[in-house]
Amino acid sequence: MPRLALLTLIVLAAGLGNNEDEPHLDSSITSRDALAQAGIRLLGNPNEAQQRKGISYFERALADWATPRPYSMDEAQGRMLAMWTGRWYHERGEYESARRFIDLAATSRLPGDCAALQKATLRNALAAHASTPQAAEAWLKDGRALTHSLLRRDLDLRGVQDPANDHYVYCLLSSFYLETLYEADWRASARDHYELAVKAWPQLKYTNYKREPPRKILRVGVVSAFLHVSNSVMRDFGGTLARLPSDKFALYLIYLSEQGLPVSPACKTWAATARIEEVYNEKTLVDGVPTWLATTRTKIVAMELDLILYLDLTMSTMAHRLAMSRLAPVQVTSHGHPVTSGIQTIDYYVSWAAAEVESSADHYTEELVLLPSSDMHQYHDPVLINGMSTVTHHKVPNGSREALFPSITGRRWYVCMQKPFKLHARFGDMLRKVLDADPEGVIILHAGADRDWGLDSDRVVFLDPLPHHELLALYREADVVLDSYYAGGCTTTREAFEMGAVVVTLPAKYLGGRWTLAFYQILGIKEAIATDEADYARLAALIGRDDDLRDSIKAKIAANLHKMWRSTRAVDHWTDVLLRLGRRDRSEL
Repeated sequence: MPRLALLTLIVLAAGLGNNEDEPHLDSSITSRDALAQAGIRLLGNPNEAQQRKGISYFERALADWATPRPYSMDEAQGRMLAMWTGRWYHERGEYESARRFIDLAATSRLPGDCAALQKATLRNALAAHASTPQAAEAWLKDGRALTHSLLRRDLDLRGVQDPANDHYVYCLLSSFYLETLYEADWRASARDHYELAVKAWPQLKYTNYKREPPRKILRVGVVSAFLHVSNSVMRDFGGTLARLPSDKFALYLIYLSEQGLPVSPACKTWAATARIEEVYNEKTLVDGVPTWLATTRTKIVAMELDLILYLDLTMSTMAHRLAMSRLAPVQVTSHGHPVTSGIQTIDYYVSWAAAEVESSADHYTEELVLLPSSDMHQYHDPVLINGMSTVTHHKVPNGSREALFPSITGRRWYVCMQKPFKLHARFGDMLRKVLDADPEGVIILHAGADRDWGLDSDRVVFLDPLPHHELLALYREADVVLDSYYAGGCTTTREAFEMGAVVVTLPAKYLGGRWTLAFYQILGIKEAIATDEADYARLAALIGRDDDLRDSIKAKIAANLHKMWRSTRAVDHWTDVLLRLGRRDRSEL
């Protein structure tokens, strides 16, 4: 084991990095060994500012002026420091800094392909955060080429120097951002990511399940890393799962506690819940896979499930790995994250016909199963009850705009508080057109969404994340809520409608960009649906500036909003789909 890697493990195991009084090296220190060792100690500190100082020492140890010379990428220590630096920046969403060091590490001629995997799979994040459509396209093209190059040869993942001891997470960056990249061929890209995973870690492929005929009461395993309170997956699926009939289903909830949060108490009250299994992220290896994966496989096989439903496959690294095992005769995923899994062992993708184009079957590696477009796809409760947010249990504040949001000026407010990763460079062009169409308007965005889009900085406001009750107040005060593009809002749109807001949307080709369209179809409203990017800006400004038009759309939303809530038909449709899939002829398997 290289000296620095050994030192790291000693430091982390002993907790030596937790001392707030760690000595800092002044800028005159150029010794690469001194810088590396001080950086390692600081990287173990839970304080991010201390970690950032440690990362700066790594950068100095790799700089041209380090003494006696900078670490080379052909030295184990040099490659390790570059990879640690790149991964640290990646975890904080600083993707260009991550790229500089990950790409540097990938130039190493030492054995091992971890840095090459990082380089290839980082490209999705770079594309999602690019400032121009051309740059996004270039990153996607580069990522495809790098991935295909890796798939054509044997991969070496021995000797990975990962202090967190989770090589899959460390080396293979998530496919999460594929949701926002509509230039990509989703089906091909997701399949490539899966093939890369099982080529690098063939032990992820696993099959063990009972082939017995389905029982009268269908055993359904529900796998999720988000069965905790106040998250969009629970708000989307929870109402439906809670109402699945216990005379038809026994639900085995497999909660992957990836974030260390407790399972929601509501799960115990669901009518069909038979068992809740909490899985903790034990990273020591058993037969080449993490302990948690080996033990969870065994427990699921013992449940003798008829069907497994993954709610949020590409949002969880634990779920992503577990799904590569065949542990039930039928395995299904759905729109907890609205993108295909690419995983060979997932048989079906359950989606909503109202939010899919005619050719949508071509978007999935799974066989597509559609819930009817005539009804809502889930049982949803309102999030606003008696003027209070059911998420934070606080009253939605009232008052003047100036008192509630003193940092926002401008006569008309165009609000998009989607997380920055959803704001594609194409959307930046659309925002600029909105400002051009309404000289008195201001754009209100989530903090961290500032990119080089050529927007008038005096007419753009970036807000830090708001508590849910304050976010609802912002929707209420908006003249127009702007649906992000390509990937749009689902939970966001429902909540904006509750607050009486008009959401302008431009439907895209993939599921994640069509939720608002589908909701408007349920409400019977067409006036806020754009046909192209120019029409989006025209509609937004027209609705923002025309009080009568805006009020008429708001009135239609208010009159029809009840159609979106507490849909027992949605529960019936899910019941029918799960029974049909779970009772599939086992002789086919």
